[in-house]
Amino acid sequence: MAPPSALEMSFQVDQLLQLSLSKPASSISQRREEFKRMHGFVQNLIKSQKHLPKKHAVTGTADFTRFIDWLQKEDVDMKNVEIASFGEHGNGLRATKKVNKDGHLLTIPLKLMMSTDTAERSRIADIMKTDKLVSGMQNVALALHLLSELGQGDKSFWAPYISTLPATYSTPLYYSMEELKVLQASAVYDQIAGLYRNVVRQYAYLYKALKDKEMQKALGLASAMEFTFEDYRWAVSAVMTRQNRIPINGAGADGGGPTFALALIPLWDMINHDNGYVTSRHDPAAQQTECSAMADVEAGEQIFMFYGERPNAELLVYSGFVMQDNPHDYMVIKLGIGKNDPLAALKQQLLGALGIPSNGDFSIDVGGVLDAPLNAFLRINAMTEEMLTSFLANPASCASLGDPDVPVSEDNEQKACMFFETRCKLLLRAYGASLEVSSMHVAWCMWRGGLGGPLTWVLPEIPPGAMATRLLPICAGALVKRCATKLRQRKAPCSTRACGRVLHQQRLNLAQLSTADTSYHRKCALLLRRAEMKMLTQAVENVALRALDEEL
Repeated sequence: MAPPSALEMSFQVDQLLQLSLSKPASSISQRREEFKRMHGFVQNLIKSQKHLPKKHAVTGTADFTRFIDWLQKEDVDMKNVEIASFGEHGNGLRATKKVNKDGHLLTIPLKLMMSTDTAERSRIADIMKTDKLVSGMQNVALALHLLSELGQGDKSFWAPYISTLPATYSTPLYYSMEELKVLQASAVYDQIAGLYRNVVRQYAYLYKALKDKEMQKALGLASAMEFTFEDYRWAVSAVMTRQNRIPINGAGADGGGPTFALALIPLWDMINHDNGYVTSRHDPAAQQTECSAMADVEAGEQIFMFYGERPNAELLVYSGFVMQDNPHDYMVIKLGIGKNDPLAALKQQLLGALGIPSNGDFSIDVGGVLDAPLNAFLRINAMTEEMLTSFLANPASCASLGDPDVPVSEDNEQKACMFFETRCKLLLRAYGASLEVSSMHVAWCMWRGGLGGPLTWVLPEIPPGAMATRLLPICAGALVKRCATKLRQRKAPCSTRACGRVLHQQRLNLAQLSTADTSYHRKCALLLRRAEMKMLTQAVENVALRALDEEL
């Protein structure tokens, strides 16, 4: 296949620019169709640009000997660490000897960092001063700085560092539409689509701007055609996954605080993430970043650091990985007041007074915990006209609407919980979850319901293996009746309906979410999907227990 002409390339980029600048459709389904179309255009552009000659490119075959020589020449002490490969998780650092918790690991001097500060003294300095996009977005400036240094080849001071960077990344910018299908039911899908749209817009804008010969020279290009989408996607992903915000002096120009820059920190940025606490600090006076051990590390063990309290959606979108059992995880659920709700105006007025969107994003945390705005939304959505009028007349009474332990009324709590359960069940179906009864959950709910004592009498004998999956739904009716009967014997005012809602807790059939024998992209997507499904089922459990508690 012959390389595309400059005119053909310009036409393709123009199409992308128009797509990325067009106003997003109002409906989610239409926006997703627009994203699929844009994704297809980009794939065609990448195919066309593969036939263009490249002057410089990252090969992915890291020259660590050269990199280490460079570090040591610049006075980086590596006696405590060494570079090692950790399979699909990529390269990282491991300890060369035992290091105790909070013990010193390594120090990286400021002079080795590639940053928006060094960009202002580099070949792209004029671009940063004159171009509105580059001057207004530090991440774009740093990505262009990286590409400019790549274009200089071995002449670049950072050439040894750039040679160690991966040739591709696991960010969703590299995902195929088939891999993204796994996340269609998740709010993160739209977050990925938004990121993709922004990067495409930036690329198309910069491609058009590269008609300027001085700008081409600054990036080490002979023409705009050498500025490919793959190159820009690579640079953006390198910055997204590795950037760190550092203070570069003690006080700003107005004396009010330090000036910050985005930086790529060689060697330090190879340390992988784990749960813990922040053990890195930048010392502006000493002009260096220092890193200590987050836990005791034995010789030969991998060294980890904590990237911060980030949910899996953020880790996937901006770092290209997902953590199992992430204690800082949460998921976003979209809810809104119905357009045809006769009380919509009153509900929107009350929600607005509390600063809560009448149509927007709400959070479910690890363990299925509903945040305060979500609790308040559910209760307001279930209110009668009389309740809404009363709360609007007495704003002070709204303070407890977000407290899960302070219901408005029994009927309101039941309606709020029923609405939320229905919404969660619809989402779970979109995720592809199967509905089963959890016998352990049955026992726990009955204990919570005041039955207490030994629980063996309430659980029927369920055979192990595949047969259990088929029998569990059949057993559900009997479990509901047993629980309701026992509650009546204890004179607990619990209806069979509410009891049934609790007992039919949705336990995930995760067999379909196996991550074995699959690509790393798909594996990450499946892990995020699994975590969100788990939070949804736990949220259903929590609100069902709230409804049961109200009846008791």
